[in-house]
Amino acid sequence: MSKITVNTPAKLNLGLQVGRERSDGFHNIHTIFQTIGLFDRLTIRFTSTRSDDLTVTGRTAGVPTDDSNLLFRVLERVRSRGIEVPGCDMELHKEIPTQAGLGGASSDAAALLRILQYRFVQKDECRFEQVAREVGADVLFLLKGGTLEATGRGDQFRSMPELDGWALVVVPPYGVETEWAYRQLENRNLVGEELDARNESLDAEHWRDLNLTNDFVPLISEEEPLQDRLLSRLGEFTDHCSLTGSGSALYGLFETKREGRKAQEALGESFQETEFELVTFIGRNDIPKLEREVPCRSQ
Repeated sequence: MSKITVNTPAKLNLGLQVGRERSDGFHNIHTIFQTIGLFDRLTIRFTSTRSDDLTVTGRTAGVPTDDSNLLFRVLERVRSRGIEVPGCDMELHKEIPTQAGLGGASSDAAALLRILQYRFVQKDECRFEQVAREVGADVLFLLKGGTLEATGRGDQFRSMPELDGWALVVVPPYGVETEWAYRQLENRNLVGEELDARNESLDAEHWRDLNLTNDFVPLISEEEPLQDRLLSRLGEFTDHCSLTGSGSALYGLFETKREGRKAQEALGESFQETEFELVTFIGRNDIPKLEREVPCRSQ
C-alpha cells in the first residue's frame, strides 16, 4: 500500500466571547480564528486490513492512543458514510501542546480528513465538512485554515482579509481541560447574556484593529495566578496579547520577528518553566500541502 504525510497547523483565537449553552450542549461563540506556524505531523500508511493503529511521538503527554483520540472518530464517521477506507497505520508527531487552546487534536483530525478526501473522494468536499462538524468544534476551521471570523459553535464563518504578523506563543506549565473551562463559565455566570450584540460587523485589515478580549481570562486567572504575571510581562512588549481558546496558552502579537524575539528572550529569562515559541501567521493558501504519495514496502 502507500503512505501520505502532512504537516498540520495550530490555531489562535484572536478574541473569544462565549454565550449561553445551546440545546446541543455547545456554546455560541464569537471569535477570529488564525492558523499559525506551529505544526503536528501526521503520516498515514494504508494497509490491506480494516485494523487501525496509532503511534504518537514528540509531545506525547496527555495524547490518547485509543479510540478516544479524534483520529479514530474521524475514521468511524467517514466509514459510516459508506466510504471504503482500508486499515490505517497512523504515525503522529506532536509539536502542538495539549490542553493549551491551540487546537492540536482538532488540527490532527482535520489533517486526517484532508488525507482521506484526497485519497478517496476528492470531489465530495461537503460530505467531509459535515464530518468535521460532527467530530469537533474547531475541526472545520482547521480544515480550511487562514483567517476567519466564526460564530455559532465556531462552525459558521465569515470571510475577512488574511492577516499577517508574528505571534509569541506562551505555554505555561499547566493545562486547561476545555469541558471543565466551559462548565465553570456557566457555573460562575461568566458567559455573555447578549452575545449577538457583540458580533459587530468586522472588516479589520490588521490585527491591531481586533478586540482580543477572551472571556476565559478571569476564570483561568482565578485558578492559575501565573497567567496574570505572564500577561503583565507580555504587555511590556506589546499591547496586543491575550489567551487562546480556553487556555492555557497565551500569545502576544508583533509586527516583526525582531520585536517578537526580543520579548521571547526577556520572558524566557524570567519564566524558565514556561515555553515560548515565536511563529508566523499562516494564510489559507500557505497551509502545507499533502506530501507526495509514496509506496510503502510490504511488511
